[in-house]
Amino acid sequence: GKNKNVIKYWMYANSIHLIDLINFFSENSYYKIIKRKINKKLNKKIIQCVIQTKNIIFNYKGYWNINKRWEINGFGKKIYKLKPTEQIFEISKGNKIKKLKISSKDIEFKPGLFLLMKKILKFLKSGQKKNLVTLQDHLLTINLIKDIYEKK
Repeated sequence: GKNKNVIKYWMYANSIHLIDLINFFSENSYYKIIKRKINKKLNKKIIQCVIQTKNIIFNYKGYWNINKRWEINGFGKKIYKLKPTEQIFEISKGNKIKKLKISSKDIEFKPGLFLLMKKILKFLKSGQKKNLVTLQDHLLTINLIKDIYEKK
């Protein structure tokens, strides 16, 4: 068995990279959870959540102990679909679907990590501070995870 405290807070470690995308795409604006559904059956857990931000409404789906791909969909001026989360699709007017290009390094390793590291190094070399995640940004993500998984 695993430590009960590890299991209790596993959603922070296992889903932060997905939920952080919500804050990224919404530019860390306020959020409101419109609908939340947790389905627990046979040691499996399905989380569905609709989150409203300033300009975008997100649909987040997390599947625990189930062989199913997690997904995030963002609905704003354009629709963005991440399913599987290693790919991103942009859906524009007329339902034109465009698969956005991802670095081969991101496909081989952790999705988005190579591009993220590249941008961080660029910011550090340039001396710029804007667009880097702050502790306040991080707290927004932690609070959003808490609201999705822990609020009754």
